[in-house]
Amino acid sequence: MFEAAKADGISLYAHSGYRSYRTQKTMYYNRLKKNNGKDDGVVAVPGSSDHQTGLGIDVINKAGIGKKFTSAFGKTKEGIWLAEHCWDFGFIIRYQKEKEDLTEIIYEPWHLRYVGIQVSEYIRQKNYCLEEFTNEWQQAVFEFEN
Repeated sequence: MFEAAKADGISLYAHSGYRSYRTQKTMYYNRLKKNNGKDDGVVAVPGSSDHQTGLGIDVINKAGIGKKFTSAFGKTKEGIWLAEHCWDFGFIIRYQKEKEDLTEIIYEPWHLRYVGIQVSEYIRQKNYCLEEFTNEWQQAVFEFEN
Protein backbone atom coordinates (compact mmCIF):
# COMPACT_ATOMS: atom_id res chain seq x y z
CA MET A 1 0.00 0.00 0.00
CA PHE A 2 2.80 2.40 0.88
CA GLU A 3 4.57 1.63 -2.41
CA ALA A 4 1.36 2.22 -4.39
CA ALA A 5 0.85 5.54 -2.60
CA LYS A 6 4.42 6.54 -3.36
CA ALA A 7 3.88 5.71 -7.04
CA ASP A 8 0.96 8.18 -6.90
CA GLY A 9 3.17 10.86 -5.30
CA ILE A 10 1.80 10.27 -1.79
CA SER A 11 4.10 9.70 1.21
CA LEU A 12 2.54 7.73 4.05
CA TYR A 13 4.05 7.01 7.45
CA ALA A 14 3.20 4.17 9.82
CA HIS A 15 2.80 5.79 13.22
CA SER A 16 1.43 3.16 15.56
CA GLY A 17 0.89 -0.54 14.95
CA TYR A 18 0.80 -3.23 17.62
CA ARG A 19 0.25 -2.16 21.22
CA SER A 20 0.45 -4.38 24.27
CA TYR A 21 -2.41 -4.50 26.76
CA ARG A 22 -0.22 -2.58 29.19
CA THR A 23 0.45 0.23 26.70
CA GLN A 24 -3.24 0.47 25.79
CA LYS A 25 -4.20 0.55 29.47
CA THR A 26 -1.73 3.37 30.13
CA MET A 27 -3.00 5.36 27.15
CA TYR A 28 -6.62 4.85 28.18
CA TYR A 29 -6.14 5.84 31.81
CA ASN A 30 -4.04 8.85 30.83
CA ARG A 31 -6.90 9.96 28.59
CA LEU A 32 -9.43 9.50 31.42
CA LYS A 33 -7.22 11.50 33.76
CA LYS A 34 -6.96 14.31 31.20
CA ASN A 35 -10.77 14.36 30.87
CA ASN A 36 -11.69 14.21 34.57
CA GLY A 37 -12.65 10.55 34.32
CA LYS A 38 -14.81 10.91 31.19
CA ASP A 39 -14.33 8.46 28.31
CA ASP A 40 -14.59 10.67 25.23
CA GLY A 41 -14.18 7.87 22.68
CA VAL A 42 -10.68 8.89 21.64
CA VAL A 43 -8.75 5.97 23.16
CA ALA A 44 -10.18 2.45 23.10
CA VAL A 45 -10.82 0.59 26.33
CA PRO A 46 -7.97 -1.84 27.07
CA GLY A 47 -8.77 -5.21 25.54
CA SER A 48 -10.83 -3.69 22.72
CA SER A 49 -8.23 -1.90 20.62
CA ASP A 50 -7.46 -2.94 17.05
CA HIS A 51 -3.85 -2.17 17.88
CA GLN A 52 -3.77 -4.95 20.45
CA THR A 53 -4.78 -7.50 17.80
CA GLY A 54 -1.94 -6.48 15.51
CA LEU A 55 -4.55 -5.70 12.81
CA GLY A 56 -4.77 -1.96 13.45
CA ILE A 57 -2.36 0.72 12.30
CA ASP A 58 -2.32 4.49 12.36
CA VAL A 59 -1.14 5.93 9.05
CA ILE A 60 -0.26 9.60 8.83
CA ASN A 61 1.43 12.13 6.59
CA LYS A 62 4.74 13.87 7.20
CA ALA A 63 2.95 16.93 8.60
CA GLY A 64 1.38 14.74 11.29
CA ILE A 65 4.63 13.40 12.72
CA GLY A 66 4.88 14.45 16.36
CA LYS A 67 1.51 16.20 16.33
CA LYS A 68 -1.93 15.42 17.72
CA PHE A 69 -4.10 13.51 15.24
CA THR A 70 -7.26 15.28 14.12
CA SER A 71 -10.07 14.53 11.71
CA ALA A 72 -8.57 17.18 9.40
CA PHE A 73 -6.21 14.44 8.19
CA GLY A 74 -9.14 13.05 6.21
CA LYS A 75 -9.07 16.16 4.02
CA THR A 76 -5.35 15.99 3.24
CA LYS A 77 -4.14 14.43 0.00
CA GLU A 78 -2.79 11.51 2.04
CA GLY A 79 -6.07 11.02 3.91
CA ILE A 80 -8.06 11.18 0.69
CA TRP A 81 -5.72 8.67 -0.96
CA LEU A 82 -6.10 6.26 1.99
CA ALA A 83 -9.89 6.53 1.91
CA GLU A 84 -9.91 5.80 -1.81
CA HIS A 85 -7.31 3.02 -1.90
CA CYS A 86 -6.92 1.26 1.47
CA TRP A 87 -9.66 -1.19 0.45
CA ASP A 88 -7.52 -2.44 -2.42
CA PHE A 89 -5.00 -3.72 0.10
CA GLY A 90 -7.41 -5.34 2.56
CA PHE A 91 -7.76 -2.38 4.93
CA ILE A 92 -10.76 -0.33 6.01
CA ILE A 93 -11.00 3.09 7.63
CA ARG A 94 -11.98 1.62 10.97
CA TYR A 95 -13.79 4.58 12.47
CA GLN A 96 -15.82 6.38 9.82
CA LYS A 97 -17.42 9.76 10.41
CA GLU A 98 -20.93 8.65 9.51
CA LYS A 99 -20.67 5.53 11.71
CA GLU A 100 -19.68 7.06 15.07
CA ASP A 101 -23.01 6.03 16.62
CA LEU A 102 -22.30 2.38 15.76
CA THR A 103 -18.57 2.22 16.53
CA GLU A 104 -18.81 4.49 19.59
CA ILE A 105 -15.44 5.91 18.58
CA ILE A 106 -14.82 9.31 17.01
CA TYR A 107 -13.95 9.62 13.32
CA GLU A 108 -10.33 8.58 12.81
CA PRO A 109 -9.33 8.82 9.14
CA TRP A 110 -5.79 7.71 10.03
CA HIS A 111 -6.80 4.46 11.75
CA LEU A 112 -6.83 1.45 9.45
CA ARG A 113 -7.87 -2.11 10.23
CA TYR A 114 -6.76 -5.09 8.19
CA VAL A 115 -9.68 -7.38 7.30
CA GLY A 116 -8.44 -8.94 4.04
CA ILE A 117 -9.18 -7.90 0.48
CA GLN A 118 -12.47 -9.77 0.01
CA VAL A 119 -13.93 -8.41 3.24
CA SER A 120 -12.64 -4.88 2.67
CA GLU A 121 -14.21 -4.83 -0.79
CA TYR A 122 -17.51 -6.13 0.60
CA ILE A 123 -17.51 -3.56 3.40
CA ARG A 124 -16.81 -0.82 0.86
CA GLN A 125 -19.60 -1.95 -1.48
CA LYS A 126 -22.11 -2.03 1.37
CA ASN A 127 -20.77 1.14 3.01
CA TYR A 128 -20.53 -0.78 6.29
CA CYS A 129 -18.41 -0.29 9.34
CA LEU A 130 -16.88 -3.38 10.96
CA GLU A 131 -19.74 -3.62 13.46
CA GLU A 132 -22.32 -3.79 10.65
CA PHE A 133 -20.30 -6.41 8.81
CA THR A 134 -19.87 -8.45 11.98
CA ASN A 135 -23.61 -8.30 12.73
CA GLU A 136 -24.41 -9.43 9.19
CA TRP A 137 -22.10 -12.44 9.17
CA GLN A 138 -23.17 -13.47 12.67
CA GLN A 139 -26.82 -13.36 11.56
CA ALA A 140 -25.99 -15.40 8.45
CA VAL A 141 -24.26 -18.05 10.59
CA PHE A 142 -27.23 -18.12 13.00
CA GLU A 143 -29.69 -18.59 10.13
CA PHE A 144 -27.55 -21.30 8.54
CA GLU A 145 -27.26 -23.24 11.80
CA ASN A 146 -30.98 -22.98 12.51
